[in-house]
Amino acid sequence: MSIHHIKLLSFLKPKTFILTLLFLGLSTVFLSRGAFANVTPKTDEGTENSIPGGTRGTPCFSGKKKTITPLVPKKNKKPELKVTLVSHPKMFIYVPENKAIVGEFILKDSSQKKVYQNKALLPESQGIINIKIPREQPELKVGTTYNWKLRLICETPSRRSRMEGSIPRVNPSKYLTKKLQ
Repeated sequence: MSIHHIKLLSFLKPKTFILTLLFLGLSTVFLSRGAFANVTPKTDEGTENSIPGGTRGTPCFSGKKKTITPLVPKKNKKPELKVTLVSHPKMFIYVPENKAIVGEFILKDSSQKKVYQNKALLPESQGIINIKIPREQPELKVGTTYNWKLRLICETPSRRSRMEGSIPRVNPSKYLTKKLQ
């Protein structure tokens, strides 16, 4: 046997052979990847009722106060709406001076299924709006927490142009029922 055959046979030893294959395989993987990773960028489809991209327009709010505010009791300086006892509740919300195209109110159940959606009648400058769930709509179910959102659709959307909250529907306690009679 020649010296080249002996070197070839030593290459075929299991340990050396496996290490050589592993080295060749890994280097081939890195070479095939190239210098740059193949990345598919995420596309921004925009949010509900909005269009991605475009130019900047006028801000949604034009006055000093720039926050939509639900008119509910406060606890620790935060609006807190504990519960509703009625099947078709009303909500009162302060809307600051704005340049909204339209307002939209959405109510979803605990599984995030839309229960009610409607355009909100906005004041011409600033003011309080009354959102009520019409009697023609199904009753809010006792024991279910509903999530609501009031959104102003503006030329230039911002976080402040919407307000969200939740409201659980409950039965009144026996004590409260007695007091109300």
